[in-house]
Amino acid sequence: MSESRIDRIKTMENILDEANQAINEAPDKLFCLKEKIEQLEAYYTDGQWLKDYEYDENGKLPSDLKRGVLSEDAISDLLDRYKEALEHIGPQVELVTPTLEELCFKESLMADEETMSYNHAWGGTIPFPKEDWQDWYDYWILNHENKRYYRYLKAENVFVGEIAYHYDFKYDGYVVDVIIHSKFRGKGYGAKGLELLCGAAKENGIRILFDDIAIDNTAVKLFLKQGFYEKYRTEDRIILKKEL
Repeated sequence: MSESRIDRIKTMENILDEANQAINEAPDKLFCLKEKIEQLEAYYTDGQWLKDYEYDENGKLPSDLKRGVLSEDAISDLLDRYKEALEHIGPQVELVTPTLEELCFKESLMADEETMSYNHAWGGTIPFPKEDWQDWYDYWILNHENKRYYRYLKAENVFVGEIAYHYDFKYDGYVVDVIIHSKFRGKGYGAKGLELLCGAAKENGIRILFDDIAIDNTAVKLFLKQGFYEKYRTEDRIILKKEL
């Protein structure tokens, strides 16, 4: 009997067990198992699994070999559960404190008309020339005084948006900001970014967050899904609040 066949079945069995355990106990770890699960899927679809299955059906595998991976539905069930789990987890997003040089992304974000269309009631795009970067960076990043928080959202090795909060005397509380570049919208980054922003605020001792949204901004649905509620509204804006 070929040792490579036995080794392959053992490898796939281990991946199956590891993935099932992650789904059941620690779904966030699934992102770390992405390559292994893709390897398992390839094994299942490229004909290798069928050959091993038939080999087993003919009684050619050792009786003491653990081989649940060769049961007819084990891999397909795992792949279905994996995809469902990823939908619940949402996209994998990393929070990044930008360097001064990386503020070029913020400049492009502020200058993109489609991205800034939500801000049409207050002028749309916002100039952010390079000569302003250092003062902004000092205020928001270096000397935030625990009253300001700013991070980029990074996914698939590129910046996709920004999140922030700052203390606002008008509300005697902290106002949030989530902006996803237009070309990356519709992928769940906004919801994930807001979730991470709320988590960071809570970790930093903040208990209440606000947002000030234009009356016609459909992003209000995103905030409501994340536990914000409407505190009041005026003719042109909706004030949202969340208790952490």
